[in-house]
Amino acid sequence: MEGYCEEIINFLLDATFVIDLDGKVIAWNRAMEDVTGVTASDILGKGDYAYALPFYNERKPMLANLILLPDEEVAKRYNHIIRDGDTLVVDTFLPLSGRESRFVWAKASPLYDLNGTITGSIETIRDITDQRKMEEILARS
Repeated sequence: MEGYCEEIINFLLDATFVIDLDGKVIAWNRAMEDVTGVTASDILGKGDYAYALPFYNERKPMLANLILLPDEEVAKRYNHIIRDGDTLVVDTFLPLSGRESRFVWAKASPLYDLNGTITGSIETIRDITDQRKMEEILARS
């Protein structure tokens, strides 16, 4: 990603990454660096599910990879998922390799060029652990 697109991605408060159709990371914002401990310079251009390693300690598809799959395939990987057009939204537990596990809300969408051709996908991840803990406290009281 060039110029202002990089600035926009870095401006976002939520951890965000973008992959191309080959699954190579083309954007990794500062919030993603904070969440994963992986710098953009260390991950940009890498494929083979390298972006999943900080989260799962293994190479595996993430939500950004699943946006083009049928609902049945997506449902095998996530318990609670919402499809809104071509966007997927999940609320899930994330084991975070080598770090404290978290509850997250994640959203992924395909990216299109001016001709309507899919060129990649974008995924945003928001930590909702504190919110979940508060909900549990309120439910118990």
